[in-house]
Amino acid sequence: MTGSDLVTMNFRQARGKQIQRLDTGIERNFSNFLFVDQHYGSNPVLRRIFSLARKHGYQSLLTEEISEAD
Repeated sequence: MTGSDLVTMNFRQARGKQIQRLDTGIERNFSNFLFVDQHYGSNPVLRRIFSLARKHGYQSLLTEEISEAD
């Protein structure tokens, strides 16, 4: 196991602080792509994840802040 593996493991177990819960339902006219563009610099991986979430009927988004100290 390398040092980077340890960081990843700790990151995945870190406690998050709830920042925001958004209703992303179509009836709210929420644009997944616009959200990704505005908050994550048009990241193609996140755009794909959001697209799949919409396809599977997900209608909310929870954003969390994770402290580097955790």
